[in-house]
Amino acid sequence: MKKIITVYGSDNCQFCIMLKIWLEKNGIKYAMKDVNQNDVKIEFQTYNAQGIPLIIIKDLETRTEQKIVGFNEERLKNAIIK
Repeated sequence: MKKIITVYGSDNCQFCIMLKIWLEKNGIKYAMKDVNQNDVKIEFQTYNAQGIPLIIIKDLETRTEQKIVGFNEERLKNAIIK
């Protein structure tokens, strides 16, 4: 399964740091976008997320998109690794 993972977060966010460590430990490629940058902040706001990290998982095979707010290891395993 081919998935594109985008993380909206900040270097000051403890849960964002934990997420990055988890993704790297599991060998998962992702793009990190810093919500402190104005252009990224505008993009982030289009998702109406209540917090960071915001993980967007696009499945290219099923053409679906899943949004996960916060670092939830179990949800991430089910969405990415499964």
